[in-house]
Amino acid sequence: MAGRSVRSAYELDPNSQPVLQLMEAIKGRHCELGRDYLNQGNLSAAEESASHALRLDPDYQPVLELLEDIRQAYYKLGLNLLNELQYDAAIAAFEETVNRYPKFTEAHCELGWAYLRKGNLAAAESSANEALRLVPNYQ
Repeated sequence: MAGRSVRSAYELDPNSQPVLQLMEAIKGRHCELGRDYLNQGNLSAAEESASHALRLDPDYQPVLELLEDIRQAYYKLGLNLLNELQYDAAIAAFEETVNRYPKFTEAHCELGWAYLRKGNLAAAESSANEALRLVPNYQ
C-alpha cells in the first residue's frame, strides 16, 4: 500500500526530493529484506520482497542482482540434490527452476541429466531439446 502511495506521489511530482528519498529508502529496504530471506533459504519470500522493490524501480540494480542470486539459488538447490544422487528431489527442484525461469538453459540441461539418471529417456530428451531450442549451440 505504501508503495502505491509513493508511486502516486511520484507521478504527481517526479522531482520531489522527499518522495525520491522515500522511494529510495523503501526499495532499498525491500532489497535488504529480500537478501535476508535469501540468506535464510526462503526463496519465495526473497522473490516477493524483490518484486516490491522492482515495482518501484524496474531498473534498480541491487534488486536485479538479488533476482539473479535467487535464480541461481533455485538452480544450485537442484545441483546439490543431483550431486547427492537424490534424483526425484533434483528433478522437482529443476522443474521448479525452469517453471520460474523458462529461459534458464543450464537448468533445462541439468533437468535432462536428472531424468537420464532416473532412466526417463523421453523426459531427458525433451529437456535437452528445450536447452538446444533456447541456445542452438549449447554444449
